[in-house]
Amino acid sequence: MEQTLKTVFKIGSAILLSGLIVSSASNAAVLSAEEFKQYAPEEAYWVVSVDCQDGTEPRVIQRKTDGTQWCGKEVEGFCFTERSKAAENVCASEYTATVNEKAEAQAEQQRVAQAQRQAQEKAARDQREAQARASAARKQAEEAKRQSQIRIDEQLLQIEQEKLSLRRQELELQRRAVEIRESLEELESAGI
Repeated sequence: MEQTLKTVFKIGSAILLSGLIVSSASNAAVLSAEEFKQYAPEEAYWVVSVDCQDGTEPRVIQRKTDGTQWCGKEVEGFCFTERSKAAENVCASEYTATVNEKAEAQAEQQRVAQAQRQAQEKAARDQREAQARASAARKQAEEAKRQSQIRIDEQLLQIEQEKLSLRRQELELQRRAVEIRESLEELESAGI
């Protein structure tokens, strides 16, 4: 019985010691069970979530269902045939730095894309405003032209009215001249 306890103690110590060695060499604290994920018809993976001891968000390692390499999902090139090695690798500072660089590059791309979108939107807005101003200027010019034409037409109408008034005066003067001539003829014929 004592021999059995010693054997169990030695095995337990060996397991505990090997666990300490693995955990001291690794930043990986906890690995989840494998899950099957299919992202597309030809992209099926075994996926494991890795909680690192450094307090970062859980990382993901994955292996194609027909593959042999476990790789970090966020960054290419961090692959091992052993799941535990891949887990250690994704918890390493090099992987974290690469993930951070990739995130910064994506954030920069998004900032650049957003700046380009904003510049395009501003250019489109400026163009619409310029077109609106040009349209307003055209309408204003058309209105000014219309008002000018109305003034000209009013002046022409006034001139026509003055011509008619002068024509009436002329006719009136001609009628009086005829009356005066007739009166003079009557006086001459009457011998006065």
